[in-house]
Amino acid sequence: MEQEKPERTAGNTLAHTLTVISAWCVGIFLHFHPTLLSGFALMQAGQIDSRLNNFVLEHTYRWLLRWPNHQDLFAPDLLPSTGLMFGFTDLLLGLAPCFWIWRFVGFDPETSYQLWMMTLASMNFLACFLLLRRFLSVGVVEAAFGSLIFAFNTAQFSRLLHQQLVPQFYVLIAIMALFVVFRTGTSRRLRCSAVFVFFLSWVVQFYSSFYSFFLLGLPFGAVLLWAFFVPVWRKAILRLGREHYFCLVTALLLSLMLMWPLLSNYLQRLDRIGYLPQPFAKPKFYIWFLTDHSNLLYGWIRSGPFRYLQGTQFAQGIGLVTSAAGCAGLFLFRRESYVKLICAGFITTVVLTFYLTNTISIWPFLRDVIPGAKAIRAVCRVGMIQLIPAAIGLALLFFWLRQRRYRSLLVVVGLVCLLEQVNTGSKVLSKQDIQEKVHSLAGQVEPKTQAFMLVPHEKRADLAELAYWVALASRTPTINARYIDRRVFSERTGKEALDFVAKELKEKGMNNVQLIEVECR
Repeated sequence: MEQEKPERTAGNTLAHTLTVISAWCVGIFLHFHPTLLSGFALMQAGQIDSRLNNFVLEHTYRWLLRWPNHQDLFAPDLLPSTGLMFGFTDLLLGLAPCFWIWRFVGFDPETSYQLWMMTLASMNFLACFLLLRRFLSVGVVEAAFGSLIFAFNTAQFSRLLHQQLVPQFYVLIAIMALFVVFRTGTSRRLRCSAVFVFFLSWVVQFYSSFYSFFLLGLPFGAVLLWAFFVPVWRKAILRLGREHYFCLVTALLLSLMLMWPLLSNYLQRLDRIGYLPQPFAKPKFYIWFLTDHSNLLYGWIRSGPFRYLQGTQFAQGIGLVTSAAGCAGLFLFRRESYVKLICAGFITTVVLTFYLTNTISIWPFLRDVIPGAKAIRAVCRVGMIQLIPAAIGLALLFFWLRQRRYRSLLVVVGLVCLLEQVNTGSKVLSKQDIQEKVHSLAGQVEPKTQAFMLVPHEKRADLAELAYWVALASRTPTINARYIDRRVFSERTGKEALDFVAKELKEKGMNNVQLIEVECR
Protein backbone atom coordinates (compact mmCIF):
# COMPACT_ATOMS: atom_id res chain seq x y z
CA MET A 1 0.00 0.00 0.00
CA GLU A 2 1.77 3.07 -1.24
CA GLN A 3 1.31 6.66 -0.15
CA GLU A 4 3.19 9.87 -0.66
CA LYS A 5 5.49 10.59 2.24
CA PRO A 6 5.75 14.31 2.95
CA GLU A 7 9.03 15.74 4.08
CA ARG A 8 9.35 15.50 7.83
CA THR A 9 9.58 18.89 9.56
CA ALA A 10 9.38 20.09 13.14
CA GLY A 11 5.90 21.44 12.39
CA ASN A 12 4.72 18.13 11.00
CA THR A 13 6.12 16.22 13.94
CA LEU A 14 4.43 18.53 16.44
CA ALA A 15 1.10 18.32 14.59
CA HIS A 16 1.31 14.54 14.43
CA THR A 17 2.20 14.29 18.11
CA LEU A 18 -0.72 16.55 19.08
CA THR A 19 -3.06 14.48 16.90
CA VAL A 20 -2.10 11.25 18.65
CA ILE A 21 -2.23 12.79 22.12
CA SER A 22 -5.63 14.36 21.38
CA ALA A 23 -7.04 11.03 20.21
CA TRP A 24 -5.73 9.35 23.35
CA CYS A 25 -7.20 12.06 25.61
CA VAL A 26 -10.61 11.75 23.93
CA GLY A 27 -10.51 7.99 24.44
CA ILE A 28 -9.47 8.22 28.07
CA PHE A 29 -12.33 10.60 28.82
CA LEU A 30 -14.83 8.48 26.87
CA HIS A 31 -13.88 5.41 28.84
CA PHE A 32 -13.10 6.74 32.28
CA HIS A 33 -15.22 9.87 32.73
CA PRO A 34 -17.00 8.42 35.83
CA THR A 35 -13.61 7.96 37.50
CA LEU A 36 -12.14 11.27 36.34
CA LEU A 37 -15.18 13.40 37.16
CA SER A 38 -15.36 11.91 40.66
CA GLY A 39 -11.72 12.74 41.33
CA PHE A 40 -10.93 9.01 41.52
CA ALA A 41 -13.44 8.57 44.36
CA LEU A 42 -15.42 6.08 42.27
CA MET A 43 -14.04 2.84 40.84
CA GLN A 44 -15.46 1.60 37.53
CA ALA A 45 -15.67 -1.92 38.83
CA GLY A 46 -17.96 -4.71 39.91
CA GLN A 47 -17.93 -6.46 43.27
CA ILE A 48 -16.91 -9.88 41.92
CA ASP A 49 -14.41 -10.06 39.03
CA SER A 50 -13.07 -6.55 39.58
CA ARG A 51 -12.40 -7.04 43.28
CA LEU A 52 -10.88 -10.45 42.60
CA ASN A 53 -8.61 -8.99 39.91
CA ASN A 54 -7.57 -6.21 42.28
CA PHE A 55 -6.76 -8.80 44.95
CA VAL A 56 -4.74 -10.93 42.52
CA LEU A 57 -2.71 -7.91 41.41
CA GLU A 58 -2.08 -6.87 45.01
CA HIS A 59 -0.97 -10.42 45.80
CA THR A 60 1.51 -10.42 42.90
CA TYR A 61 2.89 -7.08 44.13
CA ARG A 62 3.39 -8.45 47.64
CA TRP A 63 4.83 -11.68 46.20
CA LEU A 64 7.32 -9.61 44.22
CA LEU A 65 8.45 -7.88 47.43
CA ARG A 66 8.40 -11.21 49.35
CA TRP A 67 5.87 -10.12 51.94
CA PRO A 68 4.82 -12.66 54.60
CA ASN A 69 1.84 -14.83 53.55
CA HIS A 70 2.62 -14.14 49.88
CA GLN A 71 5.69 -16.30 49.30
CA ASP A 72 3.83 -18.73 47.00
CA LEU A 73 2.73 -17.07 43.77
CA PHE A 74 0.08 -19.69 42.99
CA ALA A 75 -1.34 -20.21 46.49
CA PRO A 76 -1.26 -17.35 49.02
CA ASP A 77 -1.04 -18.55 52.64
CA LEU A 78 -4.06 -16.38 53.46
CA LEU A 79 -6.29 -18.59 51.30
CA PRO A 80 -5.59 -22.15 52.49
CA SER A 81 -9.02 -23.48 51.56
CA THR A 82 -8.55 -22.71 47.88
CA GLY A 83 -5.36 -24.74 47.65
CA LEU A 84 -4.13 -23.93 44.17
CA MET A 85 -5.60 -20.43 44.21
CA PHE A 86 -4.71 -19.47 40.66
CA GLY A 87 -6.04 -22.66 39.18
CA PHE A 88 -9.42 -20.97 39.70
CA THR A 89 -8.77 -17.59 38.08
CA ASP A 90 -6.45 -15.59 35.82
CA LEU A 91 -2.98 -14.94 37.21
CA LEU A 92 -2.70 -11.52 35.46
CA LEU A 93 1.08 -11.75 35.77
CA GLY A 94 1.64 -10.38 32.27
CA LEU A 95 -0.43 -7.32 33.18
CA ALA A 96 0.79 -6.91 36.75
CA PRO A 97 3.80 -4.64 35.99
CA CYS A 98 1.32 -1.94 34.96
CA PHE A 99 -0.12 -2.24 38.50
CA TRP A 100 3.21 -2.55 40.31
CA ILE A 101 4.39 0.77 38.89
CA TRP A 102 1.58 2.68 40.60
CA ARG A 103 2.04 0.77 43.86
CA PHE A 104 5.77 1.60 43.84
CA VAL A 105 4.89 5.26 43.35
CA GLY A 106 2.86 5.06 46.57
CA PHE A 107 -0.80 4.76 45.57
CA ASP A 108 -3.13 2.47 47.54
CA PRO A 109 -4.32 -0.80 45.92
CA GLU A 110 -7.67 0.62 44.78
CA THR A 111 -6.24 3.78 43.20
CA SER A 112 -3.48 1.71 41.60
CA TYR A 113 -6.19 -0.49 40.14
CA GLN A 114 -7.92 2.52 38.59
CA LEU A 115 -4.64 3.70 37.09
CA TRP A 116 -3.91 0.13 35.97
CA MET A 117 -7.12 0.09 33.93
CA MET A 118 -6.16 3.36 32.26
CA THR A 119 -2.66 2.05 31.58
CA LEU A 120 -3.97 -1.10 29.91
CA ALA A 121 -6.29 0.91 27.64
CA SER A 122 -3.37 3.21 26.79
CA MET A 123 -1.18 0.22 25.93
CA ASN A 124 -3.92 -1.04 23.60
CA PHE A 125 -3.99 2.38 21.95
CA LEU A 126 -0.22 2.59 21.56
CA ALA A 127 0.20 -0.95 20.20
CA CYS A 128 -2.59 -0.46 17.67
CA PHE A 129 -1.12 2.86 16.56
CA LEU A 130 2.29 1.27 15.96
CA LEU A 131 0.70 -1.54 13.94
CA LEU A 132 -1.34 0.80 11.76
CA ARG A 133 1.33 3.45 11.29
CA ARG A 134 4.55 1.46 11.03
CA PHE A 135 3.39 -1.80 9.44
CA LEU A 136 0.31 -0.81 7.42
CA SER A 137 1.71 2.62 6.52
CA VAL A 138 -1.52 4.58 6.93
CA GLY A 139 -1.41 8.24 7.86
CA VAL A 140 -1.14 9.56 11.40
CA VAL A 141 -4.78 10.70 11.52
CA GLU A 142 -6.09 7.35 10.27
CA ALA A 143 -3.83 5.41 12.64
CA ALA A 144 -4.82 7.58 15.60
CA PHE A 145 -8.54 7.22 14.88
CA GLY A 146 -8.33 3.46 14.31
CA SER A 147 -6.42 3.13 17.58
CA LEU A 148 -8.98 5.29 19.38
CA ILE A 149 -11.82 3.03 18.26
CA PHE A 150 -9.80 -0.10 19.02
CA ALA A 151 -8.84 0.86 22.57
CA PHE A 152 -11.86 2.88 23.70
CA ASN A 153 -14.88 1.36 21.96
CA THR A 154 -18.21 0.67 23.66
CA ALA A 155 -17.58 -3.10 23.86
CA GLN A 156 -14.37 -2.47 25.80
CA PHE A 157 -16.29 -0.07 28.04
CA SER A 158 -18.66 -2.89 29.02
CA ARG A 159 -15.65 -5.11 29.78
CA LEU A 160 -14.44 -2.74 32.47
CA LEU A 161 -16.30 -4.99 34.93
CA HIS A 162 -14.11 -7.87 33.67
CA GLN A 163 -10.87 -5.99 33.18
CA GLN A 164 -8.83 -9.10 32.42
CA LEU A 165 -10.57 -9.20 29.01
CA VAL A 166 -9.56 -5.66 27.99
CA PRO A 167 -5.85 -5.97 27.04
CA GLN A 168 -5.03 -7.14 23.51
CA PHE A 169 -1.69 -5.43 23.04
CA TYR A 170 0.34 -8.63 23.36
CA VAL A 171 -1.62 -10.08 20.44
CA LEU A 172 -0.92 -6.91 18.44
CA ILE A 173 2.78 -7.35 19.21
CA ALA A 174 2.53 -10.91 17.90
CA ILE A 175 0.91 -9.62 14.69
CA MET A 176 3.67 -7.04 14.24
CA ALA A 177 6.22 -9.81 14.70
CA LEU A 178 4.53 -11.78 11.89
CA PHE A 179 4.83 -8.77 9.59
CA VAL A 180 8.58 -8.76 10.26
CA VAL A 181 8.87 -12.52 9.77
CA PHE A 182 7.17 -12.57 6.36
CA ARG A 183 8.36 -9.20 5.08
CA THR A 184 10.60 -9.37 2.03
CA GLY A 185 14.16 -8.31 2.71
CA THR A 186 14.17 -9.05 6.44
CA SER A 187 17.59 -10.23 7.61
CA ARG A 188 17.95 -13.74 8.99
CA ARG A 189 18.80 -12.49 12.48
CA LEU A 190 15.86 -10.08 12.61
CA ARG A 191 13.47 -12.75 11.33
CA CYS A 192 14.62 -15.17 14.00
CA SER A 193 14.22 -12.51 16.68
CA ALA A 194 10.69 -11.80 15.43
CA VAL A 195 9.85 -15.52 15.70
CA PHE A 196 10.82 -15.44 19.39
CA VAL A 197 8.82 -12.25 19.94
CA PHE A 198 5.77 -13.89 18.36
CA PHE A 199 5.88 -16.97 20.60
CA LEU A 200 6.79 -15.07 23.77
CA SER A 201 3.92 -12.62 23.20
CA TRP A 202 1.51 -15.54 23.41
CA VAL A 203 3.24 -16.83 26.54
CA VAL A 204 2.74 -13.47 28.27
CA GLN A 205 -0.86 -13.38 27.05
CA PHE A 206 -1.38 -16.82 28.59
CA TYR A 207 -0.10 -15.52 31.92
CA SER A 208 -2.40 -12.50 31.58
CA SER A 209 -5.82 -13.95 30.75
CA PHE A 210 -6.72 -17.43 29.55
CA TYR A 211 -10.00 -16.27 27.96
CA SER A 212 -8.20 -13.72 25.77
CA PHE A 213 -5.39 -16.17 25.04
CA PHE A 214 -7.82 -18.82 23.83
CA LEU A 215 -10.40 -16.70 22.00
CA LEU A 216 -7.88 -14.42 20.29
CA GLY A 217 -5.81 -17.48 19.42
CA LEU A 218 -8.67 -19.13 17.53
CA PRO A 219 -8.33 -16.90 14.42
CA PHE A 220 -4.58 -17.59 14.33
CA GLY A 221 -5.25 -21.32 14.47
CA ALA A 222 -7.86 -20.96 11.72
CA VAL A 223 -5.40 -19.13 9.47
CA LEU A 224 -2.79 -21.84 10.06
CA LEU A 225 -5.29 -24.48 8.94
CA TRP A 226 -6.29 -22.44 5.88
CA ALA A 227 -2.60 -22.10 4.96
CA PHE A 228 -2.45 -25.79 4.07
CA PHE A 229 -5.14 -25.25 1.41
CA VAL A 230 -3.92 -21.94 -0.05
CA PRO A 231 -0.74 -22.53 -2.11
CA VAL A 232 0.77 -19.08 -1.60
CA TRP A 233 0.38 -19.22 2.19
CA ARG A 234 1.54 -22.84 2.33
CA LYS A 235 4.71 -22.06 0.40
CA ALA A 236 5.52 -19.10 2.66
CA ILE A 237 5.13 -21.17 5.84
CA LEU A 238 7.09 -24.14 4.45
CA ARG A 239 9.89 -21.82 3.33
CA LEU A 240 10.03 -20.33 6.81
CA GLY A 241 10.15 -23.83 8.30
CA ARG A 242 13.00 -24.90 6.03
CA GLU A 243 15.12 -21.81 6.56
CA HIS A 244 14.49 -21.29 10.30
CA TYR A 245 13.53 -24.71 11.65
CA PHE A 246 16.01 -24.51 14.55
CA CYS A 247 14.75 -21.06 15.56
CA LEU A 248 11.10 -22.18 15.33
CA VAL A 249 11.60 -25.35 17.34
CA THR A 250 13.64 -23.54 20.00
CA ALA A 251 11.06 -20.76 20.35
CA LEU A 252 8.23 -23.29 20.59
CA LEU A 253 9.96 -25.43 23.21
CA LEU A 254 10.97 -22.37 25.24
CA SER A 255 7.38 -21.11 25.16
CA LEU A 256 6.01 -24.46 26.36
CA MET A 257 8.56 -24.54 29.18
CA LEU A 258 7.60 -21.04 30.29
CA MET A 259 3.89 -21.86 30.15
CA TRP A 260 4.20 -25.12 32.05
CA PRO A 261 4.15 -23.77 35.66
CA LEU A 262 0.75 -22.10 35.20
CA LEU A 263 -0.53 -24.84 32.90
CA SER A 264 0.29 -27.53 35.46
CA ASN A 265 -1.48 -25.44 38.08
CA TYR A 266 -4.62 -25.39 35.91
CA LEU A 267 -4.36 -29.14 35.30
CA GLN A 268 -4.14 -29.87 39.03
CA ARG A 269 -7.22 -27.76 39.59
CA LEU A 270 -8.95 -29.73 36.82
CA ASP A 271 -8.16 -33.02 38.56
CA ARG A 272 -9.51 -31.62 41.81
CA ILE A 273 -12.84 -30.16 40.68
CA GLY A 274 -13.24 -30.77 36.95
CA TYR A 275 -14.80 -28.49 34.38
CA LEU A 276 -17.73 -26.29 35.26
CA PRO A 277 -21.10 -26.92 33.52
CA GLN A 278 -21.86 -26.35 29.84
CA PRO A 279 -21.56 -22.87 28.23
CA PHE A 280 -24.16 -20.43 29.54
CA ALA A 281 -23.64 -17.49 27.14
CA LYS A 282 -23.78 -18.61 23.53
CA PRO A 283 -22.78 -16.41 20.58
CA LYS A 284 -25.91 -15.93 18.50
CA PHE A 285 -26.30 -13.34 15.74
CA TYR A 286 -27.25 -10.50 18.07
CA ILE A 287 -23.99 -10.36 20.04
CA TRP A 288 -22.27 -8.63 17.12
CA PHE A 289 -24.46 -5.51 17.37
CA LEU A 290 -25.73 -5.45 20.97
CA THR A 291 -24.12 -2.89 23.28
CA ASP A 292 -24.32 -2.13 26.98
CA HIS A 293 -27.51 -0.59 28.40
CA SER A 294 -25.66 2.70 28.89
CA ASN A 295 -24.67 3.19 25.24
CA LEU A 296 -25.92 6.58 24.05
CA LEU A 297 -27.26 5.45 20.66
CA TYR A 298 -28.02 1.75 21.07
CA GLY A 299 -28.67 1.23 24.76
CA TRP A 300 -32.42 1.24 24.14
CA ILE A 301 -32.10 -1.98 22.12
CA ARG A 302 -30.57 -3.78 25.08
CA SER A 303 -33.13 -2.29 27.46
CA GLY A 304 -36.03 -3.12 25.14
CA PRO A 305 -36.23 -6.14 22.80
CA PHE A 306 -33.21 -7.86 24.38
CA ARG A 307 -33.75 -6.95 28.02
CA TYR A 308 -33.88 -10.64 28.93
CA LEU A 309 -30.13 -10.94 28.23
CA GLN A 310 -28.37 -10.34 31.53
CA GLY A 311 -24.65 -9.70 31.79
CA THR A 312 -22.01 -7.70 29.97
CA GLN A 313 -20.84 -10.76 28.03
CA PHE A 314 -23.57 -10.10 25.44
CA ALA A 315 -22.44 -6.51 24.81
CA GLN A 316 -19.96 -7.23 21.99
CA GLY A 317 -21.17 -4.65 19.46
CA ILE A 318 -19.12 -1.58 18.53
CA GLY A 319 -21.81 0.26 16.58
CA LEU A 320 -23.49 -0.43 13.24
CA VAL A 321 -21.71 2.33 11.31
CA THR A 322 -18.36 1.47 12.88
CA SER A 323 -18.74 -2.19 11.94
CA ALA A 324 -19.89 -1.29 8.41
CA ALA A 325 -17.02 1.16 7.96
CA GLY A 326 -14.52 -1.46 9.11
CA CYS A 327 -15.94 -3.99 6.64
CA ALA A 328 -15.82 -1.39 3.85
CA GLY A 329 -12.14 -0.68 4.52
CA LEU A 330 -11.25 -4.37 4.44
CA PHE A 331 -13.25 -4.80 1.21
CA LEU A 332 -11.48 -1.89 -0.50
CA PHE A 333 -8.09 -3.44 0.28
CA ARG A 334 -9.17 -7.05 -0.15
CA ARG A 335 -6.23 -7.79 -2.46
CA GLU A 336 -3.72 -7.19 0.33
CA SER A 337 -2.41 -10.47 1.75
CA TYR A 338 -2.84 -9.43 5.37
CA VAL A 339 -6.49 -8.48 4.72
CA LYS A 340 -7.16 -11.93 3.29
CA LEU A 341 -5.56 -13.53 6.35
CA ILE A 342 -7.54 -11.35 8.76
CA CYS A 343 -10.84 -12.10 7.03
CA ALA A 344 -10.11 -15.83 6.82
CA GLY A 345 -9.33 -16.05 10.53
CA PHE A 346 -12.26 -13.90 11.61
CA ILE A 347 -14.94 -15.49 9.43
CA THR A 348 -13.81 -19.02 10.25
CA THR A 349 -13.88 -18.34 13.99
CA VAL A 350 -17.35 -16.76 13.77
CA VAL A 351 -18.69 -19.79 11.89
CA LEU A 352 -17.13 -22.32 14.26
CA THR A 353 -18.50 -20.65 17.40
CA PHE A 354 -21.88 -19.49 16.07
CA TYR A 355 -25.08 -20.83 17.65
CA LEU A 356 -28.09 -20.79 15.30
CA THR A 357 -30.24 -21.91 18.25
CA ASN A 358 -29.40 -23.06 21.77
CA THR A 359 -28.54 -26.51 20.41
CA ILE A 360 -27.58 -26.07 16.73
CA SER A 361 -23.86 -25.26 16.49
CA ILE A 362 -20.53 -26.79 15.51
CA TRP A 363 -18.96 -25.58 18.76
CA PRO A 364 -20.18 -28.38 21.10
CA PHE A 365 -18.31 -30.89 18.93
CA LEU A 366 -15.15 -28.77 18.78
CA ARG A 367 -15.38 -28.19 22.53
CA ASP A 368 -14.43 -31.84 23.09
CA VAL A 369 -11.56 -31.69 20.59
CA ILE A 370 -9.76 -28.36 21.05
CA PRO A 371 -7.56 -28.33 24.19
CA GLY A 372 -8.84 -25.85 26.76
CA ALA A 373 -12.15 -25.22 24.98
CA LYS A 374 -14.18 -26.68 27.85
CA ALA A 375 -12.88 -23.92 30.12
CA ILE A 376 -14.66 -21.31 27.98
CA ARG A 377 -18.19 -20.99 29.31
CA ALA A 378 -19.11 -17.49 28.10
CA VAL A 379 -18.41 -18.35 24.45
CA CYS A 380 -20.11 -15.14 23.30
CA ARG A 381 -17.02 -13.26 24.47
CA VAL A 382 -15.56 -14.40 21.17
CA GLY A 383 -16.87 -11.00 20.06
CA MET A 384 -13.54 -9.56 21.21
CA ILE A 385 -11.93 -10.89 18.01
CA GLN A 386 -13.65 -8.21 15.90
CA LEU A 387 -11.68 -5.31 17.39
CA ILE A 388 -8.45 -5.85 15.45
CA PRO A 389 -10.16 -6.30 12.04
CA ALA A 390 -12.44 -3.32 12.76
CA ALA A 391 -9.55 -1.02 13.69
CA ILE A 392 -7.56 -2.03 10.61
CA GLY A 393 -10.61 -1.69 8.36
CA LEU A 394 -11.44 1.76 9.72
CA ALA A 395 -7.89 3.00 9.25
CA LEU A 396 -7.82 1.65 5.68
CA LEU A 397 -11.18 3.25 4.85
CA PHE A 398 -10.09 6.63 6.19
CA PHE A 399 -6.81 6.31 4.28
CA TRP A 400 -8.79 5.61 1.09
CA LEU A 401 -11.14 8.55 1.69
CA ARG A 402 -8.29 10.94 2.41
CA GLN A 403 -6.35 9.85 -0.68
CA ARG A 404 -9.41 10.65 -2.81
CA ARG A 405 -10.09 13.89 -0.93
CA TYR A 406 -13.52 12.83 0.37
CA ARG A 407 -12.80 14.80 3.51
CA SER A 408 -16.39 15.78 4.30
CA LEU A 409 -17.47 12.13 4.18
CA LEU A 410 -14.45 11.19 6.27
CA VAL A 411 -15.40 13.69 8.98
CA VAL A 412 -19.06 12.61 9.03
CA VAL A 413 -18.23 8.90 9.25
CA GLY A 414 -15.61 9.59 11.90
CA LEU A 415 -18.00 11.60 14.08
CA VAL A 416 -20.75 8.98 13.82
CA CYS A 417 -18.30 6.18 14.69
CA LEU A 418 -17.08 8.19 17.66
CA LEU A 419 -20.64 8.93 18.80
CA GLU A 420 -21.42 5.21 18.71
CA GLN A 421 -18.76 4.62 21.37
CA VAL A 422 -20.26 7.03 23.92
CA ASN A 423 -21.66 5.49 27.12
CA THR A 424 -23.56 7.62 29.59
CA GLY A 425 -22.94 5.60 32.73
CA SER A 426 -21.01 2.78 34.32
CA LYS A 427 -21.27 0.52 37.32
CA VAL A 428 -19.15 2.10 40.04
CA LEU A 429 -18.00 1.39 43.57
CA SER A 430 -17.09 3.97 46.18
CA LYS A 431 -13.48 3.44 47.21
CA GLN A 432 -14.15 4.85 50.64
CA ASP A 433 -17.13 2.54 51.22
CA ILE A 434 -15.32 -0.65 50.23
CA GLN A 435 -12.22 0.27 52.22
CA GLU A 436 -14.30 1.06 55.32
CA LYS A 437 -16.22 -2.21 54.95
CA VAL A 438 -13.01 -4.24 54.71
CA HIS A 439 -11.38 -2.56 57.69
CA SER A 440 -14.57 -2.87 59.76
CA LEU A 441 -14.69 -6.65 59.20
CA ALA A 442 -10.92 -6.98 59.66
CA GLY A 443 -11.32 -5.29 63.05
CA GLN A 444 -13.68 -8.07 64.10
CA VAL A 445 -11.11 -10.81 63.47
CA GLU A 446 -9.68 -11.97 66.77
CA PRO A 447 -5.85 -11.88 66.96
CA LYS A 448 -5.41 -15.48 68.10
CA THR A 449 -7.87 -17.10 65.71
CA GLN A 450 -6.52 -19.73 63.33
CA ALA A 451 -8.74 -18.61 60.45
CA PHE A 452 -12.06 -16.90 59.85
CA MET A 453 -15.08 -17.41 57.64
CA LEU A 454 -17.57 -14.78 56.57
CA VAL A 455 -21.19 -15.93 56.82
CA PRO A 456 -23.80 -13.90 54.91
CA HIS A 457 -26.81 -12.37 56.65
CA GLU A 458 -28.40 -12.37 53.19
CA LYS A 459 -27.35 -13.79 49.83
CA ARG A 460 -24.42 -12.01 48.25
CA ALA A 461 -22.32 -13.14 45.29
CA ASP A 462 -19.16 -11.31 46.34
CA LEU A 463 -18.65 -13.04 49.70
CA ALA A 464 -15.40 -14.76 48.74
CA GLU A 465 -13.90 -11.60 47.20
CA LEU A 466 -14.79 -9.61 50.33
CA ALA A 467 -13.20 -12.31 52.49
CA TYR A 468 -9.96 -12.16 50.49
CA TRP A 469 -9.60 -8.46 51.19
CA VAL A 470 -10.43 -8.93 54.87
CA ALA A 471 -7.71 -11.58 54.99
CA LEU A 472 -5.23 -9.10 53.53
CA ALA A 473 -6.19 -6.41 56.02
CA SER A 474 -6.23 -8.71 59.08
CA ARG A 475 -3.33 -10.94 57.94
CA THR A 476 -5.47 -13.90 58.98
CA PRO A 477 -6.35 -16.80 56.64
CA THR A 478 -9.91 -17.16 55.40
CA ILE A 479 -11.62 -20.39 54.42
CA ASN A 480 -14.09 -18.61 52.17
CA ALA A 481 -13.81 -19.52 48.51
CA ARG A 482 -16.20 -19.24 45.58
CA TYR A 483 -16.89 -22.93 45.17
CA ILE A 484 -17.22 -23.44 48.94
CA ASP A 485 -19.52 -20.45 49.40
CA ARG A 486 -21.79 -21.53 46.56
CA ARG A 487 -22.21 -24.99 48.09
CA VAL A 488 -22.75 -23.80 51.66
CA PHE A 489 -24.63 -20.51 51.25
CA SER A 490 -26.68 -21.02 48.09
CA GLU A 491 -29.74 -21.89 50.19
CA ARG A 492 -28.66 -20.78 53.67
CA THR A 493 -28.14 -17.34 55.22
CA GLY A 494 -28.17 -15.80 58.66
CA LYS A 495 -28.52 -18.06 61.72
CA GLU A 496 -29.18 -21.16 59.62
CA ALA A 497 -25.89 -20.64 57.78
CA LEU A 498 -24.02 -20.00 61.04
CA ASP A 499 -25.33 -23.21 62.61
CA PHE A 500 -24.59 -25.27 59.50
CA VAL A 501 -21.02 -23.97 59.17
CA ALA A 502 -20.31 -24.41 62.89
CA LYS A 503 -21.47 -28.02 62.71
CA GLU A 504 -19.34 -28.79 59.63
CA LEU A 505 -16.24 -27.20 61.14
CA LYS A 506 -16.71 -29.16 64.37
CA GLU A 507 -17.01 -32.43 62.42
CA LYS A 508 -13.75 -31.64 60.63
CA GLY A 509 -11.94 -30.78 63.85
CA MET A 510 -11.50 -27.10 62.91
CA ASN A 511 -12.29 -25.60 66.32
CA ASN A 512 -10.33 -22.37 66.06
CA VAL A 513 -12.16 -20.83 63.12
CA GLN A 514 -14.00 -17.59 63.81
CA LEU A 515 -17.35 -17.09 62.12
CA ILE A 516 -18.20 -13.49 61.24
CA GLU A 517 -21.69 -12.63 60.09
CA VAL A 518 -21.77 -10.10 57.27
CA GLU A 519 -24.67 -7.69 57.47
CA CYS A 520 -26.58 -6.23 54.53
CA ARG A 521 -24.67 -3.94 52.20
